[in-house]
Amino acid sequence: MANLAETQQQLFNFLQCKDSIIESLVTGNTEKEVKRRLHIYREAYQLRLTNHLAKQFPILKRLLQADAFETLSLAYLAFYPPTHFAIRGFGNQLADFLNTDPLYAKQASYSELAKLEWQLNEIIDETASQPLLNVAQLSALTPTDLANTCFQLQDYVRIVAFHYDTPLWRDALKKSLKAMPTLSTHPISYALWRKDFQAFYRPLTTRETHLLTALKHGASFAELCALAMEFNASDDTAAAQHVVQCLLTWINDGYFTATLTTRH
Repeated sequence: MANLAETQQQLFNFLQCKDSIIESLVTGNTEKEVKRRLHIYREAYQLRLTNHLAKQFPILKRLLQADAFETLSLAYLAFYPPTHFAIRGFGNQLADFLNTDPLYAKQASYSELAKLEWQLNEIIDETASQPLLNVAQLSALTPTDLANTCFQLQDYVRIVAFHYDTPLWRDALKKSLKAMPTLSTHPISYALWRKDFQAFYRPLTTRETHLLTALKHGASFAELCALAMEFNASDDTAAAQHVVQCLLTWINDGYFTATLTTRH
């Protein structure tokens, strides 16, 4: 007789349409009754997953409308069945699916909208953030110490590039406006972050994108200033002022942890 763990695994295999002996482990007066019970359970499981996707991608659902979103959910479930008993991460490949499935790939904007919504889900779901850096800590540094200081981004800060004006399009759809996505002439990078458990995003200039990317790779303040010089800063002072202004904006938005390290 199978133990609980074995029974659970066989049921999970059945729900994923894999080989399973679950029928031999389910009680019923007839084989038909066993199949009916399992069919009801599978339908309930699929309903739970489609409802879960609807909560993760509410704007995509609003765009496609209920019936089309259900069709998409079932197609996605068949192609990417859950690999874990917990369904929290079930929608992590929906953007990839929309980008590759012949039925949806011709609408590349759908994939980008799903990517944005998933990123926002992840930002909100991140574990508790570390203490935030404040302006007083920055002001307390001597010029020499500041030059060698490296800043640590919170885990929830993301830099995401979009080929469409997807964030603006999402804003319009959220207000139930019948907007159409616009294809950009070049990818536009956005910063995504959270503050007080509310997600935010805004477009980044090319210089901001490079500075934030360098920060993610551990660049010091002096290295950030050198990078700023490459983007039309008139002199060292102007570059440093620009970096400081960016840092103040990002500190105010809660981008950094209170942990500062020094480059020797």
